[in-house]
Amino acid sequence: IMAIWGAPLSSGDDPFNAVNASLMMREQLLEFNLDRGSVKKPVIKIGCGIHYGPVLAGQIGSDEKMEYTVIGDTVNLASRIESLNKAFGTDILISEETANRVKDRIRVIPMQKITVKGKSEPLTVYAVLGRIANPDSPKTIEELRRIIGTADPSPEEKDLNFDKEIKYEIVN
Repeated sequence: IMAIWGAPLSSGDDPFNAVNASLMMREQLLEFNLDRGSVKKPVIKIGCGIHYGPVLAGQIGSDEKMEYTVIGDTVNLASRIESLNKAFGTDILISEETANRVKDRIRVIPMQKITVKGKSEPLTVYAVLGRIANPDSPKTIEELRRIIGTADPSPEEKDLNFDKEIKYEIVN
């Protein structure tokens, strides 16, 4: 699913609204998964990647099929960030640009720097722990991983590019 905040109209608080929606998705998924965990009812997991920046928005397609969408570097980077969730054992990762706009209301923790295809400088991504106003939200990455049912990934799990096009690299 690709979700868009700020186009065609901005609320003025689009980065927060995007992160807050992801937290709401986490909360609902944790509730949904309470009676799951069997072969017939496996636990469902998500990965969200959020980046803030300019996009080209509008109707794109042909006469047979037109759809409203967004394209551009911001969209591509959000997709790259989302793909890091498995490697980091997280469910919601955001860019530094997004973190700077929500850090007064959202508890985040920086992850290892990454290099991304198409970018020359390493980037910092942040795991979203929860809302600062919620005293029950996770305070550490370990607590987050326990709540969402992931672990600190092994080196093999962190290497998601072994048989694919390299889209990112975790910088040690």
